[in-house]
Amino acid sequence: MNKGRLFGALILAVLVFSLAITQVAKAENPIIQVSDPTGDDKGPGFYGYPTADVFKPGVFDIVKFEVYTTDTSVTFKVYFKDLGGNPWGGKNGFCLQQVHIYIHTDATPNVPARLSAV
Repeated sequence: MNKGRLFGALILAVLVFSLAITQVAKAENPIIQVSDPTGDDKGPGFYGYPTADVFKPGVFDIVKFEVYTTDTSVTFKVYFKDLGGNPWGGKNGFCLQQVHIYIHTDATPNVPARLSAV
């Protein structure tokens, strides 16, 4: 699965979550689990890694994405091929990756959601 398909899966996860919040959630109810093959961490094919020695191949290679709900929360889990250690002493035990997940909750009427933030 390429990064575009993984992004599509993320959008699907958000849509599924939108539907899931209307139902009673059970403890750690998985709503999506997507695996991605290793070795495809070059974006559309031409992205490269930063040149500093700490950025080893695989530290940005997403291999799995999961979304879980409970009665009171939503948990997003992103797995990487290699966290790369903790060369800069991050407080969570890793420091090279930052995952940002954005959820659009207030769509403008008659405007496709993908355009309303433009």
